[in-house]
Amino acid sequence: MGDRRLGRGENTTLSAEVLTVAVTGPAVDVVAFVLRPDRTVRTDADFVFYNNPQSPSGKVTLTGPATLTVDLRRIPAEIERIAVGISIDPPATLGGARIDTTVTAGDTTIVAPAEGLTVERAAVLVEIYRRGGDWKLRSESAGWEAGFAALVREHGVAVDDEPAAVGSPASAPTTTSTVSSWISGCR
Repeated sequence: MGDRRLGRGENTTLSAEVLTVAVTGPAVDVVAFVLRPDRTVRTDADFVFYNNPQSPSGKVTLTGPATLTVDLRRIPAEIERIAVGISIDPPATLGGARIDTTVTAGDTTIVAPAEGLTVERAAVLVEIYRRGGDWKLRSESAGWEAGFAALVREHGVAVDDEPAAVGSPASAPTTTSTVSSWISGCR
């Protein structure tokens, strides 16, 4: 069908049910939140990141360091949206970085460049959401200067207040309770 570019705040209807979402830019951590209508996760298992690379039922999967696959056919009715976010390690910020989110939906490619980010260390780049029986994509570029812990708290993921030591992704523990420890170390 072709290519489409979405500016910040713009949206488009998705014609395919299986999507590939790829983020290009500086070394950032790519994550996804599988969200209810109140924009929070049901459980920490709906927070997809390198230590939890697949949501329940496999509907959202981190397939590479900066790539997700989203199977809209498998999204339960109680889920209204999927937010795709990023974070960068402090003291770096997202300002000035060229970051593009490319969504491949069947034969359509949609590019949503990050816009307006300055001092933020974490951001939601795009949201995939239900509207009137259709799935749509919106370019967000909504950032959090306070960083990754603030981003995940905003979406209902439990985060410990005390920072914890964080190892490399390969050495990180694999239980849901480690989400809090990993995030706390990202401040």
